[in-house]
Amino acid sequence: MAQNRTDALLIERILTLKHMLASRSEGPVELHELGICFYLLANYEQSLEYLETLKNRFPDYIEEGSAALLRILCLIQMQRYAQALAELTERLPRSQYDTRLLNMHVFVLEKLGQIDEAIKVAEQILSLMPDDANARNSLGYLLSRRGTASDLARAGSHLKKAITLSPTSAAYLDSLGVYLYKQGQHAAARAAFEKALRFAPDNTLILDHLREIARLESES
Repeated sequence: MAQNRTDALLIERILTLKHMLASRSEGPVELHELGICFYLLANYEQSLEYLETLKNRFPDYIEEGSAALLRILCLIQMQRYAQALAELTERLPRSQYDTRLLNMHVFVLEKLGQIDEAIKVAEQILSLMPDDANARNSLGYLLSRRGTASDLARAGSHLKKAITLSPTSAAYLDSLGVYLYKQGQHAAARAAFEKALRFAPDNTLILDHLREIARLESES
């Protein structure tokens, strides 16, 4: 019920903003806010359209950094990872210490299969902010995926630190499960996945990991 009310307010605001844009020739703030409203409604395509119009018409917009962040989030939500990487490549030289952008960079590189590069960026984040839980989790997960003996020796400490910083994160617990699975600790991995699922019961990736554990246990 509360979500329906929020959506109704967002739609009402969108109509107001569109009317404001139609009544005058300029409107960078309105374009930005329309992008935000459509993003909150999970209409990422429409959000991106307004944000790209903003970028093209008002390249010197004072809040361009925030708009760029939202454009990249839209592209990630739509799984357009190559375009997201292009946006990040353009933006990062001007915001090289922005850990939000850097964490997105890690995520996009991993989705594109560029594991070695993603690891380097995660390590860069931790050199700037050692207590960045997201970077700790990403680094532990990526090292687990790459899976060499030295990688696995490093991965565990990063994942345990991430979970210490955010003990109810389903994503971090899932990463721990992946690490334990790679170590051959299938029972401990299943326990980690089951705990992750309690915090995110609809997460299909965690469910897939649990099915894989169940398959292995049935074959043993």
